[in-house]
Amino acid sequence: MRTTALAVVMLILSAPAWGHVVLADGTIGVTMHIDPDDSPIAGKTSRFYFWFKDTTGHLNPNRCKGTFSVALDDWMVTGQPLFAQKDSGLISVHEVTFSKPGVYTVRVNGYPMGNVTFQPFLLQFSVRVEPGDSGVADDALVSRNWFLDHAPVLLGGVLVAGLILWLGLRPPRPRRKS
Repeated sequence: MRTTALAVVMLILSAPAWGHVVLADGTIGVTMHIDPDDSPIAGKTSRFYFWFKDTTGHLNPNRCKGTFSVALDDWMVTGQPLFAQKDSGLISVHEVTFSKPGVYTVRVNGYPMGNVTFQPFLLQFSVRVEPGDSGVADDALVSRNWFLDHAPVLLGGVLVAGLILWLGLRPPRPRRKS
């Protein structure tokens, strides 16, 4: 019985994982996620998501002058306003199509405008862009089903929850007297 439980736990721990990059500059922290699967591919559009956290609570996107920029060595790929979408709260979303593989530098910076008091920030991420797959001719052919893409992680979570419930809810075994 314990061997089966151990095998299930090992299977779950060996499932693929998706990560996010978290950086902070003083009181401002940023979590970055890139679709698809935190692995940009040359020639395909990647969507960057940034979630901001200010420990002082003063960061206001409407009063923040900032930029999102991507560069490869000395070549600027794109530069966009940081909070371009109105009423998005402390989330910033940007799309980039990388022309070639390589290690790109993504910069997120901002400073207050007017009568606000959050700390200016500059965060820099390194992003590896993989070569494109010449066998796939169009983005429309790539799977866009979130559930299927994340099924191993979802199944692992269900199995872990079931194992925890099973171990936690079963009655204790009576002890044998010698």
